[in-house]
This record gives sequence, structure tokens and C-alpha cells, in this order.
Amino acid sequence: MEDFFFNTSIQEGDLTLRCHRKTGLCLVLVEVAQVASLLADNKDRLFSLFSEEEQEYCKKFRFPKRLHEWLSGRIAVKYCLLRDNKRIALRPNPRDFSILPDSHGRPICFPLSGEKSTNISLSHSHGYAVAMAADRPCGVDIQHIGAQILKVRDRVATTDEIALANRHIPGNLEAALTLLWSTKEAVKKHRLPKYPGLFEAIFVQRIIPEKNQPWTLECRLPADNEKQSVQAVHLDQYMLAWCKG
Repeated sequence: MEDFFFNTSIQEGDLTLRCHRKTGLCLVLVEVAQVASLLADNKDRLFSLFSEEEQEYCKKFRFPKRLHEWLSGRIAVKYCLLRDNKRIALRPNPRDFSILPDSHGRPICFPLSGEKSTNISLSHSHGYAVAMAADRPCGVDIQHIGAQILKVRDRVATTDEIALANRHIPGNLEAALTLLWSTKEAVKKHRLPKYPGLFEAIFVQRIIPEKNQPWTLECRLPADNEKQSVQAVHLDQYMLAWCKG
């Protein structure tokens, strides 16, 4: 992870956020265990990052695991936005705006001004939450690489797609399938208003490797014969994919 993200400490070291920035986008990774620990040790301090509306929304969660993931994802989104103040017209205080779901469950930023920002996306998997903020609509997904994906390989991709991914990740079918899964999830999140389906509506046609750089995956959306490029990177036991349009 350290080769892709650099560490940025916030809250006097209570939380360590990993950040990746490029022109037009920012990615932030949060470790869920750190958020759970801070919630147990100093709830008031943790909740100082959240608006009153978000704190009220937290009351909906009955299971601690789901609450920890939700809090971690919102922290990641907030610091994606705060890394570039152009994205939000407020003083840089994370509790000054809310990250709440819309009718599709997608995260939406609600600043105090009432103006909505939809150029954000988030995901979580096996102990990590990741968020993306961009200058255009976007989608991000992180997936843990594990044997469970072998049980749903026919849902994840076609035979041709699996063969394509295997050529770029030889000898590791689990990683190849997870690359395809995370790529399609990122596209789904980005294209949700037009493409409510998932794998049946997205086809990976080409994977372009670059030395010491993320893969570029070219996807086709048959419904309107559109194309979508996705960036993806292998991070230890995870695949991370993101795109914007």
C-alpha cells in the first residue's frame, strides 16, 4: 500500500489516512480498526468530525461492524474533499458538511449552503474504507482478494474476460477475478443512473499495463455502445479500481 499511498496524519495521530492525489482526483484510504478504536476510547473526539445530521444517522445502525465501516467511509470522503478546498466552498472543518446517502444509496455531500456535490464515491472491504473525490462524476471500489470469489466466477466475468485478466496476472486466478470485480463495481457506481445492472452490462475488452503504474482497463457498455476507462492497482491483498467521466 505504501508504494501507492503516502501517509497523512490527522487528529494528532489518532487516525492515519493514506492519500493519493493526481490532477482532477483524490483517493483516501482509512483503516476501519483505527476508527473503531477511537470510537471506543474517545467518542466525542471522533464525532467532532461529523455533522449533527450524520450523528443522527448513526443511530440507525444496530451492528458495530456496519457502524465502523460507515464512519470510516465518511471520514475518507471528507478528507478527500478537504485535500482540495476547491471542491467545497466552506472553511476546512469536516463537521461543516454532511455525507449522506441519496435514494440509490450513493454518498452525496451536503454543505451548509445546501448545494449538493455528487462527484464523490466510496467503498469498503475487509478492514479498509476508500473514498474518491473528482472534478467529474466518479466511481471507486476496493475488494479483498480471497478464495470466496472462485464460487461466483461465472457471475463476475465471461470466459474471455477471465482469460484476458489471467494473461496479466498469471497463476493467480483469485487476483485476476478480483481485478475484474473491482473494475466493474467502479463502473457501476459511476454509471448507476443509466446502468442499474452490474456485470451483465459491463465488459472488459482490454487491459493496458504500464511499468510501476496502475493498469488501464477499457470497458464497453453495450446499452449505448459507450466506453469507460478504469484505473486499477494491486495493493497487497486488495484490488483498488477507480474511474471518472
